[in-house]
Amino acid sequence: MYLEEFSNTVYKTMCARFTAFRRVKRNRDASKVAETLFSASIIGISLIALMSNNLEVSKNISVFTIILSTFLLSLSLLLSGLSYDKRMDNYHACGNELNRLYRNMHHDVKTLTEEEQKRKESDYIDQYFNILNKYNQNHTSFDYEYAMSLFSDSTMGIVSRLWLKIRYYILDMYLVYWSIAIVPVVWIAWYCLYKGV
Repeated sequence: MYLEEFSNTVYKTMCARFTAFRRVKRNRDASKVAETLFSASIIGISLIALMSNNLEVSKNISVFTIILSTFLLSLSLLLSGLSYDKRMDNYHACGNELNRLYRNMHHDVKTLTEEEQKRKESDYIDQYFNILNKYNQNHTSFDYEYAMSLFSDSTMGIVSRLWLKIRYYILDMYLVYWSIAIVPVVWIAWYCLYKGV
């Protein structure tokens, strides 16, 4: 039918926006966990310095905690500048409006004649681009590729799908945040178990 191809475009854009929303939400959550665990690690490292009988070790640990605290401050400023909450809201609201538009178009594809669809096409195109302009924040090409890989009729190979999942769940920023969260905790555990205080 006449509007069907364009309604598929709207649907794919909507899926990519919701994928971007979920990706940004995961990164926001991971960044909060990383920041919290990193802060707790600094306190733990400071306690090691207090418990140590070796003055040289205590001095070194104190300098180390000052460096880590400075890094934490910089990290906090950086994360607040990424505006995860605002971006999440933007992607989600855009996806919702595109979903509404898609549902209207899908209904018209099923019920209207081809001539009626032709008359409505320019209105739908205007609505689509007005929504995109209103939110003015595009999803990444990765969001689009990942969303398309989830369709059952996707021609993407198994290796490509696996690579996209690895990127989505592990590599894209998520790994950085978990490294920031876990490395100091592992260091504290190693120090307490093998070096003693």
